[in-house]
Amino acid sequence: LRFGEMGREMLLEGSFVYPRKALELGFTFKFEKVEDALADLL
Repeated sequence: LRFGEMGREMLLEGSFVYPRKALELGFTFKFEKVEDALADLL
């Protein structure tokens, strides 16, 4: 995937979202940050 500067800002510097309900239900994420997940894909 290729993102320009606008895409990077939109994906990595946008709104803060906290997965409260998923965590309350015991879901565990493989990656804590979206940056880490994207790096793993590349």
